Amino acid sequence: MASSSPKNALIDEYQELLTCIMCTETFKNAKSLSCGHSYCKNCLKTWIEKNKEKRNETFPCPICNAKHEIPKNGVDDYHTNITINSMVEILENQLSRDKNSKANCDICAQEGDDVPAISRCVECAENLCQACNKSHKRSQGTRSHNMYDLTGDPEKDARLALDNYVKRNIQCPKHQDQPLKFFCSKDKAIVCTHCCITEHPGHACQAIEEAADKEKRNISALFGLANQRKELFEKFIQDSSDNLQSYEENRQSLLKEIDTDHAAKCKELDEHFAKLHKELDEQLARRRKEQNENHTKLRNEAKAVANEKTKKIQAKQDQHELEKGIAESTLLHLTALIKHGHPVDIMNSSTDTAKKLQDWGRIPEEDEDPVDKYTYQPGTFDTANMVKLQHGIIPETLDKGCIVKKTRYCDPKVTRKVKLGDKNQGVKEIYGATKGYNNTIVLCHESPDGMSSYTADTFTKQHTANGGFNDVCCMQGNLYAAIDCNNKCISIYNHNLVHQKNIGKFQRPCGICEAPGKGLLVVDNTDKCVYLVDYNDGKILATIGKGHLTDPLFVTINSNSTVFISDYGAHCVKGFTMQGEEVNKYGTQGGGPDQLNVPSCVCIDPDNNLIIADQHNHRVVLVDENCKFIKYLLEPEDGMKYPQSVIINNEGDLTVGAESSGDLFVIRYKQ
Repeated sequence: MASSSPKNALIDEYQELLTCIMCTETFKNAKSLSCGHSYCKNCLKTWIEKNKEKRNETFPCPICNAKHEIPKNGVDDYHTNITINSMVEILENQLSRDKNSKANCDICAQEGDDVPAISRCVECAENLCQACNKSHKRSQGTRSHNMYDLTGDPEKDARLALDNYVKRNIQCPKHQDQPLKFFCSKDKAIVCTHCCITEHPGHACQAIEEAADKEKRNISALFGLANQRKELFEKFIQDSSDNLQSYEENRQSLLKEIDTDHAAKCKELDEHFAKLHKELDEQLARRRKEQNENHTKLRNEAKAVANEKTKKIQAKQDQHELEKGIAESTLLHLTALIKHGHPVDIMNSSTDTAKKLQDWGRIPEEDEDPVDKYTYQPGTFDTANMVKLQHGIIPETLDKGCIVKKTRYCDPKVTRKVKLGDKNQGVKEIYGATKGYNNTIVLCHESPDGMSSYTADTFTKQHTANGGFNDVCCMQGNLYAAIDCNNKCISIYNHNLVHQKNIGKFQRPCGICEAPGKGLLVVDNTDKCVYLVDYNDGKILATIGKGHLTDPLFVTINSNSTVFISDYGAHCVKGFTMQGEEVNKYGTQGGGPDQLNVPSCVCIDPDNNLIIADQHNHRVVLVDENCKFIKYLLEPEDGMKYPQSVIINNEGDLTVGAESSGDLFVIRYKQ
């Protein structure tokens, strides 16, 4: 069946359908799995022996990886694909003779006589001469058989055989003298007349031809879904290719900008130090080495940025290719059933067709990550100060370039709402919060416990600590530092919320956060400032905001060491340096743009943006590190009253806790 000559055009038309994907040869005793894919009996047997999972006696389909249980009698228990086996038999037998040769009578051939055939019996699958044809029609056992006339043209006769073989009777495996004529809709079984009477009495049994005609509607519907999936995955694959190309173009652009900036900086260094080479030869060499190292680092960073994303896109593209292949193979199988499917085959696959219709009823959505664009920000030289020697020390005036990812924001969407009080009795008001260790969050709230850790995904309570707490943060050594309102100090707990020690003493402590590598920042509402205290003993190391704050509540710090403090009384958030200099401010009293009404908790997101709980306006605000408004992440119509705590979870989404109700909202605001 491998020929592609004109006389075998019919073979070429069906070659893909009738070729086993495992041995790449024409099917031999095809067996069908419930996922719809067929294989040679021996190929399937060999595959099961090599790939079966002994623990649960299953094996994966070689095409779609669907799991199948191994039957008691092995491959013998799988449905024989009557349609494929019959098509193979017809094409191989009918087209084995030359174009001009005549088909001989199969019955006379048994006696050694070559007598031209004029007809073919569908049931017996035999060619008959004129005499045998008459005898066949008169015989008691064969007079009801379906027969058709031969044309003498091998290809036309083969097509006639394909069109007529569906009329062939398939004998009941339990009653060999009875054909399978009925379908029991209750037991989903194909049965003969004797089976209807003895094993399915009273059941609704209809003629198999009628049942098959109805089932073809499901097959046609599944065919449409398969074709739709194929086209969708072709689109996904093309989109992946476009994304890969976009990343490559972005990478090349970054490398070009880095190299251009590197050349410009080197030229600037050369021109500057050419005038001073006698005095600054050594410094020139150091600066050039530093610039070259930075150049190499930036190029490697640019490559890593593109390579990591490229691998993810390629992995998804491979999955799309697999899904497309599954859809194509299903289309091939369904085409054969619609065009040539024997009623027995059609009804044998009815349960599997219904399941796949259900599984594929939901149209797959493209899950490609949006294309992140990266830009290069060149550094600068202050050549005026570069050569002023001060006791042999040259000021560090080189501002290195960096690669910056452009954040892609989406419309904020509340992806989850949790009434914590329903899950944990007694929880009414949420105060401070922090992203905890081991994929948890830690909340300070009004309840018998006072502070508890919860799983970040299900919000199931893990550990508790008794007391009155207003805020909490992580600190060095996998510890938590909490504002203990009862004892007016900082209480230190381990990751299981077991108390370790108390440090410091304050008038009215409210908010707390870690100042990485420096200590803890603590808001004292009575002293109207923020104290930087030592990790170990609570000793005050610095004072921030004294004289600038009216009613401070909560504090956070960004990667540039800017300290942001929410000022309850002034209805604003102010930013300070670690030295106490006020550098920026957001908010005035009110409910309009750039206004706040009782700001409470604040936090920093991974892009160094500031998030503010605008409590009495019932909203959450996102501003950049310079206190410029970006967007609202939560608004009154979202349904949360008096938002209080704000933290970024492990997925980069915002988790907001309500002071008044104990509600938790999870909000996605970035792509």
